[in-house]
Amino acid sequence: MGSDGSGGLFGTITNHYQRFITNNTERMRIDSSGNVGIGTSSISAVDWGSASKILQIAGTQPLLSLKDTDVTDGEFQIANSGQNLYIWDAAASATRMFIKSSGEVGIGTSSPSAGAIGGKVLHLVNSGGTASVRVQRSDASTAGTLSITSGNGSNSIFSTGNKPLNISTNSTTRMTVDGSGNVLVGKTSDSNTANGISLRGNGNARFTTAGTASSLQLAFF
Repeated sequence: MGSDGSGGLFGTITNHYQRFITNNTERMRIDSSGNVGIGTSSISAVDWGSASKILQIAGTQPLLSLKDTDVTDGEFQIANSGQNLYIWDAAASATRMFIKSSGEVGIGTSSPSAGAIGGKVLHLVNSGGTASVRVQRSDASTAGTLSITSGNGSNSIFSTGNKPLNISTNSTTRMTVDGSGNVLVGKTSDSNTANGISLRGNGNARFTTAGTASSLQLAFF
């Protein structure tokens, strides 16, 4: 320990590491390059980019706690368990985000699954409420885009179960693919009295006009 005239000094002035010990056991180390290790005397990491400094916490299920003292129970935890990454909301006792070692990502679930599709997945779960992915433009001249690309010959929007798939604009449903494969434009029900267009999987097209209970049907053979 010492002083350089502008403040106190604690550490080494030669090319050596600095150790911090409690109960006769090393708890933290700062090596001569400025890397910090907690729970390890061998600070190293697989470099994912151009990182020049490392803060490494080593141990069984190492955890970093971020606590906001301005609010009650304002604590989030980042943990590595079994090479899986957890972001834990301590106040709600809930996993907010989970990344498996194999690359699957879960939001609202610690068991992300691609279901019948398979492969890598971003899995959103909201028990009792809507789970959605939102793409929002940053200004009036910028388009919000959801892009799907594939290395093979097809891309898919996949819906499981006997439930409709809706496409909306201006917060209104404009097109629906129902559970039977019928494509509905301007309506959400394949009904004779619902206004709009029905394109059926059997090749029939049905056009229903406003205010009538009848419909014009076109069949192509």
